[in-house]
Amino acid sequence: MKLSATLPQDDEGAKVIRFEDVRGQRYTEIFLIGGHVITRHLVGGVYNTIGLNDPTGTGDTSPQAVLDKVDVDALEEEYDLIRAFKNGPRLWTLDWVEVMVGAERDFSGLKARWVMWLDVADGAAGPGGAARPARRPGPPRRAR
Repeated sequence: MKLSATLPQDDEGAKVIRFEDVRGQRYTEIFLIGGHVITRHLVGGVYNTIGLNDPTGTGDTSPQAVLDKVDVDALEEEYDLIRAFKNGPRLWTLDWVEVMVGAERDFSGLKARWVMWLDVADGAAGPGGAARPARRPGPPRRAR
């Protein structure tokens, strides 16, 4: 297991975008986990598919056939990460959202944009840790 990893600085130049009529639309988040396991300072770069991967306008920004091709083990190797996770697919329950968006990445055909930094709870990405990141209480961090 990797003990430390540096994440891409995909929040540089991030801007707020408003997405309308998203209720019921399908999305997925990809978490890229970096930081330092020994010091327990773990951070996730969160990437969301909102507004992408839907050329016909069906509201599915995370088509299952594309999502199935995303291999988190391959992402960990490609980005030299501590861990990577797929969070979803899920459905939006809001009518609209304003999202801080940064760089767009292509995860094995699934396009997603950086939307936030997430502090990862102790043990969530270490040996014997949870299968997915646990969220710490408090607000997420947006662009630095």
